[in-house]
Amino acid sequence: MNGSIPDGAKRILRVLSDAGYGSYIVGGCVRDLLLGKAPHDWDICTSAKPDETIAALDGMHIVKTGLKHGTVTVILEDGSYEVTTFRVDGVYKDNRHPENVRFVADIREDLARRDFTVNAMAYNETTGIIDPFGGMEDLKNGVIRCVGDARARFEEDALRIMRALRFSSTYGFSVGSSTSDAIHAQKDLLNNIANERINAELCKTLTGKGVLGVLTEYADVMQTVIPKFANVFLSSSITDIISTASTSISRVPSPRTAEATSVSLWLCFCTISENPNALRSGRTESDIFTDTPISAPVSHPVLCQD
Repeated sequence: MNGSIPDGAKRILRVLSDAGYGSYIVGGCVRDLLLGKAPHDWDICTSAKPDETIAALDGMHIVKTGLKHGTVTVILEDGSYEVTTFRVDGVYKDNRHPENVRFVADIREDLARRDFTVNAMAYNETTGIIDPFGGMEDLKNGVIRCVGDARARFEEDALRIMRALRFSSTYGFSVGSSTSDAIHAQKDLLNNIANERINAELCKTLTGKGVLGVLTEYADVMQTVIPKFANVFLSSSITDIISTASTSISRVPSPRTAEATSVSLWLCFCTISENPNALRSGRTESDIFTDTPISAPVSHPVLCQD
């Protein structure tokens, strides 16, 4: 395992283990450690029920953040850790949240409910990596692939469509064929998701090293979440347009924040949306972006709103 696990996480794992419960770091932190990246968040899953977790961790600062879903937050000197009981999700009725959850004893059942194979891995120092769905192989091959039936995963939580594109862009990974097919087929489910949630994923997507490929391959999804620019994404010159937009990123002053980059692309799409012939009118790529200097104060747009 590349990287190191914080002392706080190790302490929680040790205390839960000493109390007789299975416990692991899980999800994105395992993925990032395997990629040699520093995780931003540390999630822990355990066989302990919420009340058992609270009892075992007595003396630590515990916040009961989501007992209904089995989650407590443990605040230690080196950070906050979400500790969640192994669970399976009930029926999703709104394409976003399960109606209920059921606590289980098997970590593999918990991993089976997760979105992508690269996020469905768990680790502790005693057992090593638990990877029932081939997440390590997908990391090695640079592939984003749903756990199990991709259509079922997106039907449960449609925001996973945007998360797949964000991971593809951020890591420069491809999207597995069945997952990609489901994204195209189920993109309209995104109409059931709050704009601010889509916007958060979209802005991260726009800052990724693989943004050009994602915007080109999933222009139909972009048309769905940014209807204002439908004519841009439906254009026969979409590849040239997105290439021009992607070039604009290099002109964003350092440090290249998510806000500055998304504003840069927003300005590009606005220009081309209002003047579809902008790329053929003799204007250079830089001309398209110098009309409104990116260094000037600009309110951050909500990209997914019409």
